[in-house]
Amino acid sequence: MKIVVVPGINGLGVTQGVEKSYLEVLERQDFEKINLNNGNIEEQLEQIVGGTKRYFNGGKVLFFGGDHSISYGLVLNFFEKYKNGKLIVFDAHPDLMEQMPEPGHEEWLRAVVEKTGIDGKRILIVGVRKNSENVDKREIDYAKEKGIKIIYSDEFDSRREEILEFIGSGELYCSFDIDVFDSSIIASTGYPEENGLNEGQMFRLLEEIGEKINYFDLVEVNLEKGSEEEKKRTRDVVEKVLSEFG
Repeated sequence: MKIVVVPGINGLGVTQGVEKSYLEVLERQDFEKINLNNGNIEEQLEQIVGGTKRYFNGGKVLFFGGDHSISYGLVLNFFEKYKNGKLIVFDAHPDLMEQMPEPGHEEWLRAVVEKTGIDGKRILIVGVRKNSENVDKREIDYAKEKGIKIIYSDEFDSRREEILEFIGSGELYCSFDIDVFDSSIIASTGYPEENGLNEGQMFRLLEEIGEKINYFDLVEVNLEKGSEEEKKRTRDVVEKVLSEFG
């Protein structure tokens, strides 16, 4: 597996620090890095799109963020290469807010839909929290309008087969926001949320689907947040997620 660091940030200050997390998490790994101008969002987006396009030619690639805004450029490159590909997103939040000119971490997915015109049935979001103050009803309405399926965190066990059926075969991109885990497991992230997935649920699934995913991003790891114990636990869990795709 090739590891590519994409340390982008476009989270209105909330995600500051994620661009440095690779220094600790990947300290024992070989990786390539896309150099970005974090001070210029428009230029940063161009650098992500242009700098990662070459990685979508087969083989297993893991993109390490950065916040979730990096997924916009990555997924655009994926769908440009694989016209019939599918996207699965693990996230506590839908990221379907109305977009800005250079999509940030709260609206990157909506921007992908609007830019590509992709059929929403080719997108599945897993792990959204039903009663979170950080999930806007307008996002849920947009998902319904576009046919994007959401499996809420408290439905994970009962709808697990739907996830496996969605993955099936064919080219698949997986975007993995670490806040899909419960906040008792992952605290070192921008928006930790209660009532998330536990390690048993997630790792049993990853064992089944890891081999079927060639393109994968892992985002929103922020080791500037939390106690030393919380940071260590976050690093341990992130390393285990990476190993499932290695």
